Amino acid sequence: MLDEPSLGLAPTLADQIFASIAEMKSLGITIILVEQNAQRGLECSDWGVVLDLGILRFEAPTDRILSDPRIRDLYLGKLVTGGTP
Repeated sequence: MLDEPSLGLAPTLADQIFASIAEMKSLGITIILVEQNAQRGLECSDWGVVLDLGILRFEAPTDRILSDPRIRDLYLGKLVTGGTP
C-alpha cells in the first residue's frame, strides 16, 4: 500500500517513484495506491476508484476513467484548446 508517494517531492524524484511503481506492476506485484496526482496514479494503474468526501462516486478500469469526460473534467482538469499561451 502506497499513500501519496509523490506528495512534496521534486518532479524528478516523483518520476523515480512512478518508475518504481511501474516496475513493480510489471513484476505482477499488486499495489494499492492513494495519490493526489490522479493523472500519474491512473497512468500506472489497471483499476481506479474515485472518492468524493469519502463517498464512492465511480470505479472502473483505468482506461475508462481516463476517457470519461465527466471524470476528466472534475478530477483531472478540463482540456483547454484555442487559447493563446
